[in-house]
This record gives sequence, structure tokens and C-alpha cells, in this order.
Amino acid sequence: MSPLALAVVAALAGVALGLLASLVVRWALRRRARAGKWASAGGVVVDAGGCVALIRERDRRGRRRWTLPKGRIDPGETPEAAALREVYEESGLRASIVRPIVVHEGRWHFTYYFEMRLERDDGRPEGGPRAARLVSVAKAAELLSSRRDLRVLRRWLEMRTGVAGSS
Repeated sequence: MSPLALAVVAALAGVALGLLASLVVRWALRRRARAGKWASAGGVVVDAGGCVALIRERDRRGRRRWTLPKGRIDPGETPEAAALREVYEESGLRASIVRPIVVHEGRWHFTYYFEMRLERDDGRPEGGPRAARLVSVAKAAELLSSRRDLRVLRRWLEMRTGVAGSS
């Protein structure tokens, strides 16, 4: 197959993945409404060099950990708007949404994850001394301790490269 044909196939596969992820978001919104679960949204924020934004916060047990920026969706807010707001509040980063990645369904909630492009760094997260860093994908995989965050990062990488990882 010629390089041009391969590029066309890869582009079409990317479009198909984006459409599929968009359908999954719509399906999850309807399912969440029926299940009575609360929802949150966030994303994988990527800068021009391919680095990923992580925030450091305390988990339920008070331990400090690195995680992807995310937070609860306010009443009447779309998952996309909530993801942009939460990323800014938690990291001080202004971003734009590229495409949906995945919707994670937990026991009590749904979390909508989006691929986001870094637009600018306003420098200061809201709400206290929370740390935010842009790190390489390899460093992010090393710092993230949540299996869910690691699955989201892996899914984003698969979508970005068109190469599926092994389980």
C-alpha cells in the first residue's frame, strides 16, 4: 500500500474513532440519567510537544497522588463544559477539546474523558496549593497510580497513534 493510501486509511480510522467516542458520550448521558449516578468530566491535556498535564491532589485516604484533572459536572452543564472548567480550576491550564476519549462507569458515577489541546497556562490553579505539571507520556505512566487514569492514558495513546496496546 502506498504511503498516501496508508495516510488516508489512518485519517479515516481516526475520524471513525472520534465518531464512535462521541456516540459513547451520548449513550452514557442517557444511561446516567436512568441510573441516577452523579457525573464528572476531565481530560488528557496535551501541549504542542506531546507532554500531558497531571495534577497532584489528595486521595480519599489523604495520600498525595498524581492524577488527570477532572471534577464534578454542575447541574445543567455539559460534560465538555465541565471538563474545560475543571481542568482550568485544578491546573490553571486553558484548553480546548479535541475529541472524546472514553466514558468510565464506576459504581456511583460516570466520568467523561476528553482529549484536550493546551491553549495557554494561566499559572495558578484555584483552591489552594495543588501542584500541576506537564510531563512526557512515559513519565505520566510512571506517576499515575490509578488504574482508571492509566487506562484513560493508554486509550488516548491508542487513539492518537492508531496502534492498540496489549492488555
